Amino acid sequence: MNLSRTTLCLFLLVTTLAVPEEDRITSLKGYYDFTQEFEMFSGYLELQQTPRIAAHYVFITSKSAPQTDDLVLWLNGGPGCTSMYGTLSPTQVSCRSSGHM
Repeated sequence: MNLSRTTLCLFLLVTTLAVPEEDRITSLKGYYDFTQEFEMFSGYLELQQTPRIAAHYVFITSKSAPQTDDLVLWLNGGPGCTSMYGTLSPTQVSCRSSGHM
């Protein structure tokens, strides 16, 4: 699926400003109680009604200043690679010397 820039902007707006309360995750079995450190949401963003096309999202707020911290959009997966690999495996973000990612 090829997402347009407008769809991507809409996705960011929805996930940062209007996350549905029913998508809130309050606990993860076997994981520590994270609710005092950050908020986590998981759900589907409908992109098209007929035929139904939806994108799954996981949104985790910043631990320090959720209202003012930068938002990072992490996209991975695709043919031959599940998106869960980047979510559940150790990852590292490297910055170039120019200060840009």
